[in-house]
Amino acid sequence: MVKANKIIVIGTGFVAQAYLRVLHTLGYFPAVLSRSWCDYTNSAILRERISSFGAGFVINAAGFTGKSVDCCESDKEQCYRANVTLARDIAITCKTNAMRLIHISSGCIFDGAGPFSEADDLKHYTGQQSFYAICKAQAEEAVLESGADAFIFRIRMPFSHVQHPRNWLIKLAEYPKILDGLNSVTWLDQFAMRSWQLAGTGEPGFYNCVQPGPVRTADVARMLLEAGIRKLPVTLFDRAEFLQQHVRRSEAVLSCEKFEAAYKTKSDTAISGLTWCIAELAKHDQDQ
Repeated sequence: MVKANKIIVIGTGFVAQAYLRVLHTLGYFPAVLSRSWCDYTNSAILRERISSFGAGFVINAAGFTGKSVDCCESDKEQCYRANVTLARDIAITCKTNAMRLIHISSGCIFDGAGPFSEADDLKHYTGQQSFYAICKAQAEEAVLESGADAFIFRIRMPFSHVQHPRNWLIKLAEYPKILDGLNSVTWLDQFAMRSWQLAGTGEPGFYNCVQPGPVRTADVARMLLEAGIRKLPVTLFDRAEFLQQHVRRSEAVLSCEKFEAAYKTKSDTAISGLTWCIAELAKHDQDQ
């Protein structure tokens, strides 16, 4: 387990909240940097806040996607600043102050049949991908180049039992039409617990943090329909039609072998995690 008794969580979104649930369960009381009261995109303010707190551990769960990655195409400056510049500043500050870093990256930097492993490094993205995906890949490079003692955890289509607009299941329940594809997914609460424990005992580096067994998006949408969470019939986008209205999305399967080997325990499969979370969300709907 991590011995640091001072932890900073940067961000207050979907991923940050999952880490906070885990940390509070384990008896930690981390400091939280929120943009609502602290402009951590200002490098001077960021350095002062992190350095003065004297944390042993920093979790970077901040970033920018807007309502969807489409927003990153229209606001590239904010996307780059929040996803690349911020990651670089955090990593350099952690290196300077000998703090261990957890950096949350994204499996969307991969695109193709896969399964992609950590050995594929950063040779996988091209100019055809979204600006958001390119920024996340560049953020990984920035963290690596900083020399920080960093764990770079890549998650993909994170889902949970918690009602949140960033929850992949909530998104799928509300999309009028579905873009089908075969993808790896991440059970967020299981990831938060396992990644935190691994970061206290394991070797820094890259980890693909997804559930074993990819799933088809349309199949998950049908699970939501059967559970009564999705109210609309499952109608699929023609891919060409989708690209006329939206930026291209990646479709990728990642290998989780390194993450499971480091943690020394198998993760729950994507289907088992999805089944449990959908059942919990359905209970919430029934209680309303």
